[in-house]
Amino acid sequence: MRYSPTVYSAFAPPPKLQLSTWMEEHIRLPAGDAAVPGKIRLYGYQRGIADAIGDPLLERVTVIKSARIGYTTLLVGALANYVHNDPSSLLCLLPVKDDARNFVVSQVKPVFAESPVVRAKLDAPKAHAHDRDTMLFRRFTGGSLRVVSAEAQRAACTRRASATSPAPPQAKLSRNSKPIPRGGGIRQFESYMPSQAIWSDRRG
Repeated sequence: MRYSPTVYSAFAPPPKLQLSTWMEEHIRLPAGDAAVPGKIRLYGYQRGIADAIGDPLLERVTVIKSARIGYTTLLVGALANYVHNDPSSLLCLLPVKDDARNFVVSQVKPVFAESPVVRAKLDAPKAHAHDRDTMLFRRFTGGSLRVVSAEAQRAACTRRASATSPAPPQAKLSRNSKPIPRGGGIRQFESYMPSQAIWSDRRG
């Protein structure tokens, strides 16, 4: 039996794009929360940071930055990219629980809701009736997104998950705190004061 090219194209994987290119094609910023709502347009320095975060060959990306440069938006875009193109267990770390809630309410939910490709993933029917979402935990096809505080590090260390941390430079996150175990097919990101250190480790 022979199928038309349209049938085969339905099973084709998404094209491999640099993170900055994917964000500009698919991420939408909500009105009221962004100076320029609609399709995101990145500055040159933002493109460099985004492409470094999305580069599977880079194990660690360190960003020493000022405030208000759109860094958190880049991390939300990276999360959206993983949800859509590389679904897995995602773990997002912030300094304290209030930061985790604020991050979800003010950053993640508005951008995800405004971006059709991500919204479609999150709105897809759940496989089981007990797969319920909460403010800090969302399931989607092929994975999940959990947002936790660095205070709950024992809980974070026990979860096999991809992680990102948009902790601000002034966050009181100790360099002596126990890092998340690496390896085992886990993409990991972590932030330290005063720089933002993001590392990625994905195997298998």
